[in-house]
Amino acid sequence: MKNSFGTNLSALRNHAGLSQSALAEQLGVSRQAVSSWERDLSEPDIGSLDRIAEALDVPVSDLIDGPTGEKAVADVKINPIFTIVSTLLAAAHVTLGICGLVNIFAAVCLPVTCAFITATIYAAFTMMFKSGHYDMLAGFDPKKDSVKKTQMQMCWIAILTGLSSILFEVLFTLVYFTQREKQMNVTTIMLLSYCAAILISCVAVNQKVKSRNR
Repeated sequence: MKNSFGTNLSALRNHAGLSQSALAEQLGVSRQAVSSWERDLSEPDIGSLDRIAEALDVPVSDLIDGPTGEKAVADVKINPIFTIVSTLLAAAHVTLGICGLVNIFAAVCLPVTCAFITATIYAAFTMMFKSGHYDMLAGFDPKKDSVKKTQMQMCWIAILTGLSSILFEVLFTLVYFTQREKQMNVTTIMLLSYCAAILISCVAVNQKVKSRNR
């Protein structure tokens, strides 16, 4: 089944590494117009088709019939498995905290924080992938930054954040064997270590993707 014009335009724009705003600027139209085309709420006129094809460096046929070869890029998605596992682990720790097996405040402090951060990143990144809008990312400049590179960074950050959250939630079981009065102290150290791990992961991903795309 042939894709719609909007689906083709979105795939080709992402492959070209352009945001909706950047493409709109090249075409001399509003970002809302490009968004409307990609959602199949309206279609450009014949003259605009030629300009769009030129801006994306593709033949007009690719816009109408769909991209072929390496340009047929699938939509970017983040696997929700890390969010699901992290949430289940947090729920288990809180339940055990309510049962008195561990300090309930410690259970909320680390496992719940890990699950919340993982779920927030998953929800925010998924929403941006679906909408094609990345303006909420700190430092993102649609005129300079490649959407493809940005998507790669986001995927790796989501994966590493999810893995870090699950790792620290598993390590939290060590708190169960710590003296009651020291559990919050141990949890605080683990929370700070978790935050440091997330920060290091984000910096490392950013540098790795930049070096790969030079």
